Amino acid sequence: MAAGTAAVTATAAGFRLRPLAALLPLAVLAAGVLVWDLVIVGRGNFATPTAGEVLAAIPRVFTSSAAWQALWTSDLSLLAGYLIAAALGVPVGLLMARNATLDRVLMPYLEIAVVIPMAVMMPVVMIALGLTRTAQIVVIVLFALPFIVAATRGGARTIPRAWIDMGRVFGATESQTWRHVLVPGSIATVVAGLRLGFAQALTGLVTVELTLIALGIGTQIISYQSHFQSADLFAFVGLLMLQSVLVIAGLHALQARVEKR
Repeated sequence: MAAGTAAVTATAAGFRLRPLAALLPLAVLAAGVLVWDLVIVGRGNFATPTAGEVLAAIPRVFTSSAAWQALWTSDLSLLAGYLIAAALGVPVGLLMARNATLDRVLMPYLEIAVVIPMAVMMPVVMIALGLTRTAQIVVIVLFALPFIVAATRGGARTIPRAWIDMGRVFGATESQTWRHVLVPGSIATVVAGLRLGFAQALTGLVTVELTLIALGIGTQIISYQSHFQSADLFAFVGLLMLQSVLVIAGLHALQARVEKR
C-alpha cells in the first residue's frame, strides 16, 4: 500500500514538473527578447529590428514564395550532400570497426577531419569544381562525413567481442555476423551519428552559402540586406532554424525509438 501511494505521489509530482520544464525554455526566450529590445532601444540602433517588428515579418516571410524557393534550392544541396555522407559514412565506420588494418590506415585521416574545421577545404573544392552546385554538395559531404564515420565506428567497437565469438562458434559466416551482430548492435549510435552529421551538413550549407556559393538561402539573405529588410532577414533565419530543429527532433525521436527496441 505504501509503495503504491509513493508511486502515485511520484507520478503526480512528475505531471506537475512537466509544465514547469516546458515553460523554462519559453521564459529564457522571453527574457532574451526583453533584453534584445532594451539594448536596441537604449542604443538607438534603428538598423536592427525589434522583436515586434520581427514577429510582424514572420507571416510575410513564411508565406513568401521567394523565401520558400530559396530554402528549397538550398535544401536540394543539403539533402544530396547529407545522403551521400550517410551512404559513405556508415559502411566506412563499420568497416573500420571490423578491420584493424583499415582502421589503422584511415584513423589518422579521420582524426584530422574531425579536429580541423572543414571550412579550410572550401577554397580547394572551389578551385577544383568552380562555383557550382556540385562544389556545394562536396563541401556539405566534407562537413558531415567525418562525424558519421566516427560515431558509427565508435558504436560498432562497443559491441562485446563475446557476441562475435559466439556467432563464430555456431558457424556464422562473415555476412551473417554483419547482419545479426554488427549492424543491430551499433544501430543506436549510427542514428546518433546521422543526427550529428545532419547538424554538421547544415553548418556546411550555411557556411558555403554565405561565403562562396550563394544559390538559395545565401541569395535571399543578400536580397534582404540590400533592400534593408532587416526584420524579414531575421524572420527568414527563423524559418531556416525551424526547419533544422524539426529535422533534428525527428532524428532524435528515431534514435530514442531505436534505443528502446
